[in-house]
Amino acid sequence: MPAQNNDAELKKIFTPISGALTANEQAIVGELAAVQGRSVEVGGYYMPDDEKASAVMRPSGTFNEILASI
Repeated sequence: MPAQNNDAELKKIFTPISGALTANEQAIVGELAAVQGRSVEVGGYYMPDDEKASAVMRPSGTFNEILASI
């Protein structure tokens, strides 16, 4: 989106997000890699606890902060 020039509004929105993702790529990858291969308790198989499942499914605080800025 930031590389396109057809929609200036989209470019304005996504340019800082793209920059933040690029600048924090190593931190995000490290946070995601750190949780790989470990079993976790999500409060149930068929009906997991939403809070526990959300924490496990979104392990990168850096990435979550960038997404929240949208």
